[in-house]
Amino acid sequence: MLYSSENWTIKATDARRITAAEMKYARKRAGYAQTDYTINKEIAKELNITPILDKIQKYRRNWLQHTINRMPSNRLWRMLKKHRHRQKKPKENIKGTVECVRPELANKWPSSMLAR
Repeated sequence: MLYSSENWTIKATDARRITAAEMKYARKRAGYAQTDYTINKEIAKELNITPILDKIQKYRRNWLQHTINRMPSNRLWRMLKKHRHRQKKPKENIKGTVECVRPELANKWPSSMLAR
């Protein structure tokens, strides 16, 4: 079922379907009916099952590590992998902006305008 899964493009809907199919199988294997109130995590823990999506992520990490180690160091993909993005500054709320511009007006604004 996981053949070549490291190259799959998985959207949120695909992930939900994969998880639903996995849990449908796990419920039958554990002897629970669909109407039984049992949490999926409990069933997975009882059967000692690793979720399929976690296995796919592991396969992707292994595949990526394998391809990066085999690449020459001057390849663009390898150089980009080492690059890290800067973190953005946290956004200020409107009250902080007003206090910076005109501190005497900051307390006169309605609270609904300041709490955005």
